[in-house]
Amino acid sequence: MKRLLLILLTFMSLTSFAQLRVKEGSFRQIVGYVMPDREDHKDINDNPMALIKISTENISAESRSKFVFKGNGGTDLEWSFEPGEVYLYLTASQATFVEIIHDDYGKMEYWLPYELKDYCGYEMVVQYVPLAATPTQEPVKQIKPLVIKSDQPNASIFIDDEPDDDGVKNVIVGTTHTYRIECNMYHPESGSVTVNEKTVVEKTLRPNFGYISVSTSPEQGAKVMVNGEYVGLSPVKTGKLKSGTYNVKVVKEMYRVVEKTVVVNDGQTTNAALNMSANFVNVTVTADAGSEIYVDEEFKGNGKWTGRLSDGIHVFEARKTNHESSKKNVELVMGETKTISLDAPKPIYGSLDISSTPLEANIYIDGQYRGQTPDYFNEILVGTHELKLERHGCSPMIKTITIKKGEILTLNEKLQTGKEISISTGKSGDIIYIDGNYVGVSPLTANISYGTHNIKAIRDDQLISEMIEVSDVSSASLKIKFKQEINGHEYVDLGLSVKWATCNVGASSPEEFGDYYAWGETKTKSTYYSDNYAIARKSWPEISGNVQYDAAAANWGGTWRMPTRKELEELKNKCTWVWTTQNGVKGYKVKGPNGNSIFLPAAGWREGGNLYNVERNGLYWSSSPHEKTAYSAYYGICILTISDDGYDVYGDFRGHYRHEGASVRPVSK
Repeated sequence: MKRLLLILLTFMSLTSFAQLRVKEGSFRQIVGYVMPDREDHKDINDNPMALIKISTENISAESRSKFVFKGNGGTDLEWSFEPGEVYLYLTASQATFVEIIHDDYGKMEYWLPYELKDYCGYEMVVQYVPLAATPTQEPVKQIKPLVIKSDQPNASIFIDDEPDDDGVKNVIVGTTHTYRIECNMYHPESGSVTVNEKTVVEKTLRPNFGYISVSTSPEQGAKVMVNGEYVGLSPVKTGKLKSGTYNVKVVKEMYRVVEKTVVVNDGQTTNAALNMSANFVNVTVTADAGSEIYVDEEFKGNGKWTGRLSDGIHVFEARKTNHESSKKNVELVMGETKTISLDAPKPIYGSLDISSTPLEANIYIDGQYRGQTPDYFNEILVGTHELKLERHGCSPMIKTITIKKGEILTLNEKLQTGKEISISTGKSGDIIYIDGNYVGVSPLTANISYGTHNIKAIRDDQLISEMIEVSDVSSASLKIKFKQEINGHEYVDLGLSVKWATCNVGASSPEEFGDYYAWGETKTKSTYYSDNYAIARKSWPEISGNVQYDAAAANWGGTWRMPTRKELEELKNKCTWVWTTQNGVKGYKVKGPNGNSIFLPAAGWREGGNLYNVERNGLYWSSSPHEKTAYSAYYGICILTISDDGYDVYGDFRGHYRHEGASVRPVSK
């Protein structure tokens, strides 16, 4: 008996056992996975099935094909062997455990951790774990990395028929492993390698693609299709095409379609030159310069047209408004060049018999002088025309007339000779003269003949004149506006303590910049430096009205003078300032409390021999000296000042060097 036991123990020490097991934690539901072919996977009772994707460890692809599966009662099972995996389908609502059977590795039961859901996917890993019956510990196996690399970053790498995103797998030293590299548009690479140390396999994939370069003659610009897909207009080079045979077709208007079979080779560009046959006739059509040319009712051009037409009969036509068209039917033959001349369209006439009251009015038809009334015109083109009658002392008459073929249009027009005009001056009692003749006092109404008249009014010995054009409107009124001047210079009453001039000193209109003056100087100069500042001194009184130092008083005379600081502050604080453009010049429109306004242009300033910040800033001197420094005087900022600190849209007052050239806007009591 002891001998038998000894033999049995010896047998056990020499025989190895193995076991199958499900890798701990490997069973899980594949999130978001739904069986795409679920209608094909129902059990015999038409119940939905679920899918378990089983991957293996330490089991070769050949051994993996020996697996057999059984389930609990009421569960139908189906399985298939896929690359690197076994797909196991089983009745979702009935399955509680799976029996896994292998001829070489034995069998095991695996109880499912939870109920399976219809048509959902799961995964788990089945391991083969060899067990030694002998208590002798096996030697530790050495592990080394196997690295597979490709020159194509999008390539798919498989190690031992299993996909590996990184291309790195730790394997047992001395074992042999297969690899495969696949990439779209490239030939695959595969092989095997025995790993004894860290092993790196690098492969450059061979292109499985090429290109086609397509050109056409005798013209480019044809639509190019490769295997029915549009790739562009000739000349064109396609993108990558998998090596093989392709159909190239080119299509262009007025040419016959051409097709060609082209072979694309690995890494090469195949040139495809296609010669297109013309399917048109070159045609030139001429007519008189004012005619519109139509071919088959389609407008082609004016006077002359050259183009291509298909062969066959076409209708050529020369058209002109109020004319009879000229037509030709011409048959075009392929291969010829055709020149077609069209006769000028013939005019269609009617007649006009015109008279007026009074007679001898000038006649204009479509702006062209044609004589005086009365008159008769035999050949007037049919259609609409502008008729104008003019006579001295009468209102011009303008109307649209319609001339019809073969008919006489008879007109007798009565011209208006005058109208009532209402005249006012804004103040009762102003004396009114028309063309030098006294007609009364304002306001009044006078009958004035048509034409241009000079109207003048006199108030307080001031005289103004107004030119008026009396037209054919039904009523008219004229308000004469008196110019407000002091010593020949206009002013505006803004409703402030002083009247403000409409222009800068040296300007003849509100938009002109005018002259630039150093503070306290009354004459302009070419350069503005502290060295040529003639009147520099440390202490100054108020200079407003002093003709020796006030540029406004010295240059305009009368009661004109430079504004004081307080008058500038009044302008700033009591008026509305709007940055605007007036007659193309940027500046501020300053509106007073009474609604009247002045315009201050952005005239910049002068320093040295330069003019700075035109249409961005404007500097306007006051007559008041600066309170804190002997070398500055106040000036008013009247434009938008753009700087790193922002901008100022109101009248502000700051110190400034007196020797610089700035603008002067006069004021008067």
